[in-house]
Amino acid sequence: PEADAQRASASPIARIQDVIVRGQSQKEASSDEVKIVRTQKLVQARPALALFEDDEIVTSPDTTLVTSVAALMHRLLPKDTWAHATLRLERDGTVERDTLLAKLLRLGYRRVSVVEIPGEFSIRGGLVDIFSTAYADPLRVEFLGDSIEALRLFDATTQTSIRQIDDAVILPAREYLRPEDSSEAYAPIAPDAEWRAPDLYPQMGTLFDYLPNEPILIFDQPAALQATWAALWSKIEDGYLRHGERDAANPYPGPERLFQTWDEIEIGAAGWSTIALEPLTPSDDT
Repeated sequence: PEADAQRASASPIARIQDVIVRGQSQKEASSDEVKIVRTQKLVQARPALALFEDDEIVTSPDTTLVTSVAALMHRLLPKDTWAHATLRLERDGTVERDTLLAKLLRLGYRRVSVVEIPGEFSIRGGLVDIFSTAYADPLRVEFLGDSIEALRLFDATTQTSIRQIDDAVILPAREYLRPEDSSEAYAPIAPDAEWRAPDLYPQMGTLFDYLPNEPILIFDQPAALQATWAALWSKIEDGYLRHGERDAANPYPGPERLFQTWDEIEIGAAGWSTIALEPLTPSDDT
């Protein structure tokens, strides 16, 4: 599929642009208190807001997430798999560089001479540069033996330091993470691996699984969103059939294993407070 490269570089939380999810508990928003307001932070493809506490994904501060129907349809890496694959580095902490290298390879990072884009890392002497998918800028880890002497974000173009940090999060660069005890755990990940993820995971996740609290879901013109889903599903099925003969020896999983149906989206949203937005119709006086 033509979207392989784009999908491969996207992190689960980064699938974002029509359903608005405000990070507010249902308990804090009774029906007569719900208002359409401008929130403090609008998240678009910035998974850096995703942090972890007792292996649960949390967001801070309260976050508004805007996503498209196309992104919401995608089945994702199971949340537990993704959360447990996340690496944390701390200044004055210790980690064997060979162990760090192996973990980066398993998470889908590519070794290069100079990091330029998310999902790359390089090693030069005691310096390990990692362009984590959690940050807008790459991370430089300065080692003395196995001890982390310093952590800093730097400009990929000028190679100059931006600021020092006390800890860093390394999120998966790909959504195809083999079990650590697998013989192929650290083997290169094929460009189209994400399209075969349902063969690796018995149960795929959805964007709904990654929402940490009880959100308020706002659907902008649900009928129009469903029509968009129907048009996309038709294209997906057409593409699957067109590629079927070419990939007959090793076929991709069917569309229903890679994407959610509209019924599944509605079921996934059913447990939360939902607001449907519709345009105002002109009055008879105008």
